[in-house]
Amino acid sequence: MSKSVSEINEKSSISELQKYVKEVNIKRGFSDETPQEKMLLMVEEIGELAKASRKQSGIKIDSSKNNFSKIEHEMADILSYLLDLANKLNIDLFTAFREKEVENSKRVWDSAKR
Repeated sequence: MSKSVSEINEKSSISELQKYVKEVNIKRGFSDETPQEKMLLMVEEIGELAKASRKQSGIKIDSSKNNFSKIEHEMADILSYLLDLANKLNIDLFTAFREKEVENSKRVWDSAKR
């Protein structure tokens, strides 16, 4: 059964969001895009996030373009593309995130080298 946007809230799990994005992309006709296309679209959104961040920080930007979005909207776009790309590649992001955090918890971190 398909979820509506009103059923998505701050308690929704990554798996629920991933399923929602899959259903929405089928409904909107985006399910035929390749993983490469989805990755490029996500990178485009990362660029838009960078531009929105520059604007908010007062860094010079091309003011002739008035299509600046809020930072939180660009982050939401990136999350949507990430979830969509994971679906296309049959990756359970919750499991991948948890496995990676188990690995990360065993590492010794040096913030100077980040």
